[in-house]
Amino acid sequence: MWVQFIECFVLGIGILLIPGFMVLKSLSVPAWGALGFAAPISIIWLIAMGVLFGALGVHASLATMFLPLLLISIVFFVAVFVRKKLLITHEGSTNNDKAIQSYSRSRDEVIIIGLTIVISLVLGFAIFVKQLDGPDSFIQEYDNGWNLSLIRSYASTGIYSVFGPTVYPDADFIPPSGDINFYPATWHCLAALLTSTLNVSPALAANALNTVLSFVIFPLGMLALLFGLFKSNRRWLIFAPVLILAFQSFPWRLLEFGPLYSNLSSFAIAPAFIGSFIKLTEDKANLKDRFIFGGLSFVTLIDMTLMQTNAVFTCGVVLIPYCVARLWAISSTRVGKRRLGMLRVGAVAGFLLFVVAVWAFLYHATFMQPIVTFNWPSFLSKRQAVINILCCAISSDYVQPLLAVLIVAGMAFAIYSKRNRWLIVSYVIVAFQYYVCATSDGVLKHVLTGFWYTDSYRIAASMVFVGIPLACMGAYALFRVCAKVFDLISAKGHDGACVGASIAAGVLLIGLIYYPNFTISLQPVQTAFGMLEEKYTVANSTTVENVLTSGERAFLQEVEEIVPDDAVILNQPYDGSAFAYGLYDMNVYYRYFGQNTGTDSETSRLLRLRVDEWESDPSVAQAIRDADVQYVLLLDEGDDSQESRRFLPTPVNKEGDFAGLENISEKDAPGFVEVLRDGDMVLYEIID
Repeated sequence: MWVQFIECFVLGIGILLIPGFMVLKSLSVPAWGALGFAAPISIIWLIAMGVLFGALGVHASLATMFLPLLLISIVFFVAVFVRKKLLITHEGSTNNDKAIQSYSRSRDEVIIIGLTIVISLVLGFAIFVKQLDGPDSFIQEYDNGWNLSLIRSYASTGIYSVFGPTVYPDADFIPPSGDINFYPATWHCLAALLTSTLNVSPALAANALNTVLSFVIFPLGMLALLFGLFKSNRRWLIFAPVLILAFQSFPWRLLEFGPLYSNLSSFAIAPAFIGSFIKLTEDKANLKDRFIFGGLSFVTLIDMTLMQTNAVFTCGVVLIPYCVARLWAISSTRVGKRRLGMLRVGAVAGFLLFVVAVWAFLYHATFMQPIVTFNWPSFLSKRQAVINILCCAISSDYVQPLLAVLIVAGMAFAIYSKRNRWLIVSYVIVAFQYYVCATSDGVLKHVLTGFWYTDSYRIAASMVFVGIPLACMGAYALFRVCAKVFDLISAKGHDGACVGASIAAGVLLIGLIYYPNFTISLQPVQTAFGMLEEKYTVANSTTVENVLTSGERAFLQEVEEIVPDDAVILNQPYDGSAFAYGLYDMNVYYRYFGQNTGTDSETSRLLRLRVDEWESDPSVAQAIRDADVQYVLLLDEGDDSQESRRFLPTPVNKEGDFAGLENISEKDAPGFVEVLRDGDMVLYEIID
């Protein structure tokens, strides 16, 4: 199965990078930009094709959705390449000095890009992929019930529209919950394309796609952002390949918490938006550049909206100080000194008022209320929150002291060099959001962090977009200080020694930041990334007692062989059977968690509360007929004291919510015949 994982991984890279790279290179975008900004182009195309084919009711595939884009990009690339060759032949050779300078610059860029890809993949496979208990292992948490089921739905139907997603695509019964008009399901569509194309399980496709997004797309996008920020100071990039993945808050924690895969995907392309927006607003950008990067900004904005909308707000928060700085700089070059101060204040004040107005409008918008009113309770004291921020421990209890030092050094260097000082303000704003989110409950918390579901993990993930540039600047500044000290006690001007020292410093950074857990004098020492490895191992284990054990998975496969494909199976989703549709395409009634919160249909309520009374209650009998239920599945039947019982720990699953199913054995309810049993796992058939 690992061969299938690699195939899925390579296909994912090809889908997300090749077309966009060829289009952007044809438009003379540098290699770092062509790679870093490539993914949004493929994503917007696939979104559009999915919506189009879905509206037409046409079942799509990778061939029908992706091949047209690939062919168009190849033709465009070849046409531009031939045209450039003809122009060079016609005009003669270019200036030799410029050619040498361009070659040297391109060589340095290729080295940095290559190092970034290699280091990111090594870290990703060593820390994340290696901990998977098989390529199709998955995290048994609340959000994954929906994730796997929706991937299965898209893959089985060939309908990949992000509008009106459903996990009941071919059901002959009314689903327990109502239709969803909109859900940011782009990540699910991408995973489903991999699932259907290579005929792999949704869990395997999800793992492969997450590996691509986390350790290829995000590093390349972040590198493109850094190239844009440090355009005249490329030496500041020397430690970027090592530091791009240094923050445990992203992508690492989102691979485990939730898991928040939609947010992972939108944040993976967020650097592309920030980077293209910065290129769009540069003073030296010509009309062609503004057209290219303006188009990229717009495309990426749409992508993020349809992947996980809060990424748009994250980019907005990060870029507000940048926009203020640009307005201040632009206004200072357009008028005389007499009215300069007034114009500066007016431009900045007008922009900030616009931001506040948009924020307030969206915060009070009806369609945003389920999001901005959602509440995660506070969990830290004010003092502890400050310590967490200062120690870079905002997404776990494990500090990253070296990273904290680099960020502080980066801030000092930004102030000293008078470059990119807006990054400091952005970092402080996001840190304040985290502080409010973690320490308080009330209106201010929802106003500042409601667009992120008041979720501290999503806020913490937002800090990387300014934290990484600051850390890169700090690492360079500290390295230069050390190099100058070294020069004072040795021969000066040895570039080879400086290169060797930078390599040694990079290796040292890798060891200090990413080192796993270890022991000293038989005492365990836990590190930030050692903790992550442990969490990945436990969360993906197929042998530990979990919601859905290996024995229960084997039982589900037996049930799949016995029950006809069109027969509906009533289930208690919190015993692990919510994963049955996503994993095995089983026709279970409840296909994700949270369908018992009181918003489900009357039929659903009758079934889960009183299905055991169907022979004596005509309304329940009618509900069984309406839902076409023929079987009842229980993976943890019996008394609550049984040690083998494992239910998803969530406040949504309240005692008695599935009393009808639980009472079948307790009351020896008539009308149910035991078809298959293994311990506390049982399948009943409803006999009329």
